[in-house]
Amino acid sequence: MMRAQTFGAGPDLVMLPGWSMTGAVWPDLAERLSRDWRVTLVDLPGHGANAAVPFEQVDAAERVAACVPPGAVWLGWSLGGQVALQAAASGAAVRALILLAATPRFTAAPDWPHGVSAQELDDLRRQVDRDPERARAGFVALLARGGADSRRAAGHLRRALRTAAFSATGLRSALDWLAETDLRPALPSIVQPAWWLNGDEDPLAAPPTGPSASALMPRGQFGRLQGSGHVPFLTHADAIVSTLEQARTIIAP
Repeated sequence: MMRAQTFGAGPDLVMLPGWSMTGAVWPDLAERLSRDWRVTLVDLPGHGANAAVPFEQVDAAERVAACVPPGAVWLGWSLGGQVALQAAASGAAVRALILLAATPRFTAAPDWPHGVSAQELDDLRRQVDRDPERARAGFVALLARGGADSRRAAGHLRRALRTAAFSATGLRSALDWLAETDLRPALPSIVQPAWWLNGDEDPLAAPPTGPSASALMPRGQFGRLQGSGHVPFLTHADAIVSTLEQARTIIAP
């Protein structure tokens, strides 16, 4: 059974972390948002409080949707953004999307040069098979590369991982998701308002990701985070809060 943590008051906001991470990555932002939102933090299947829940590509988004309030705004970071997109595309009761350092396709392709190389992702999968703890540590170093205050970002992520439970199988299955999933064909069918917030120094979701993806959505918008890498919730929290204020005006009855 999936677990979630809810606090605060106001419209519902669901926050989904990225690969190998948990809700521990954003306590400061979540606390700040809880002044105006009822925040639900959810660890992805195979991660954190939900480490015992299998991460299965066919129903990971469905599992998350089943444990959060219907009609919420979903804020997904990195892999969490892909899960949020999948949920919306599958008909879950998602009110709006905030896609933070996210991408509809994680791996590069001839028609999508904005992702990481398949070889790089294969190397990470093999490392997870050998030593998942070391793989997570290496991934943190990659996440913190680029952007303002990268040293502080790396330290924060390492601290967040110290108490983060995980399933090695879940981590590997989530990497398989990243390797195989291409949500670009689904984007035109997602009619909810969607904001893509991407950093211009992101090492994983290259700067053209946001403009390219948002252009495929009926109500897609893009915000470039100048000087941001892959962890903008640590360096550009004001921009995230401002975007959520825009979302709140749109979803207000």
